[in-house]
Amino acid sequence: MDSVNKTQLQKLYNIEEELANSLTSAGLVLKELSKDKINHKTVEGLAHQFSSQLERAGNDLAQQLAHLARVTTAHCPEGSAYSHKKDIQMAKSRLEHARNGLQKFESALNKKAD
Repeated sequence: MDSVNKTQLQKLYNIEEELANSLTSAGLVLKELSKDKINHKTVEGLAHQFSSQLERAGNDLAQQLAHLARVTTAHCPEGSAYSHKKDIQMAKSRLEHARNGLQKFESALNKKAD
């Protein structure tokens, strides 16, 4: 795996960790709310923490989705081999199409010659 892929994978792991942390904060909010004596300041702080963690994870996830959209539409970042592979695949396809056209042309010429 190249360094670009490792970096992207690490970013996804970080997003996963941020989501897990936000769920932990949400659980702590619920735990505090279930107490007989609710500490409103604690609830507000934990709710804010949950909200900010969830927002960061959402923003990071949106960035990753944008990156994937760029990669899959051949607008690749530096160091990506995807566009080169796609170029080769397209060149092979054009070559095969040209071969088929030449074979049809050759077949038509042979029929006229007969």
